[in-house]
Amino acid sequence: MNDPSKISLNVVPLITPDRVMPDTERGRAMRAAVVQVMTDLIVERVRPQERLPLFDAARELLEQAGRSPVEMLEAVEPGPEQDALFEELGLRREASG
Repeated sequence: MNDPSKISLNVVPLITPDRVMPDTERGRAMRAAVVQVMTDLIVERVRPQERLPLFDAARELLEQAGRSPVEMLEAVEPGPEQDALFEELGLRREASG
């Protein structure tokens, strides 16, 4: 029998330890990366060397949302569709002020 305490877990961090940032900054960075991924998929390709550090994590998060290309296109620009997407992804913007 397998000992549950000896089961190895494969955990992939969203950011590398040398890029630790406060929650609000991480939220802004992830929102920017999500927009960049949608731009890459729908509007125009983003060259790999121009991609934000959280690009791959944002792509995975966006895939989980299951949005159609039309829905992503509507959410590329700031507005209610983008706010709804960020809310769905747990990336709600902080209140201004």
